[in-house]
Amino acid sequence: MLFIILIPKTCKFSVKSIKHSITYKQINEKDKSVIDLGHMLMNKEKAVRELENLLSKVENQARILDELETAQWHYMDLVGITLSGLFDKSELKKERKEHSHLIKVSDELPVFEGNECAAFMSEQHNLPLNICAAYVYSHKW
Repeated sequence: MLFIILIPKTCKFSVKSIKHSITYKQINEKDKSVIDLGHMLMNKEKAVRELENLLSKVENQARILDELETAQWHYMDLVGITLSGLFDKSELKKERKEHSHLIKVSDELPVFEGNECAAFMSEQHNLPLNICAAYVYSHKW
């Protein structure tokens, strides 16, 4: 399977500060489709290299990796793939209503969607979308 992450020029991310200037909700549909399409073309090796490159620009890589891991567990618990116990069940229930568009099922099993996972991680945990996407597609988890 091949993947690529294309971040639209309209998105501004500051890797050093680990903040982004817009949320995923603010990305227009055209730009979102670029991200959706892009994820299909990046392979694991490219994602690993991109993640390493992005992490090389931050001061505390271990902290960022911990935040990425927690953010991904959050998505996995939200969509029903895992039950890590890291998040309050009543809070997850509220979040499932807020983010019902993320919850998809195929053959009665929850579906993992990398692009949606990266977007959720970025939005909910205030992490740059490009780092989240590289983390998800590098399979560091």
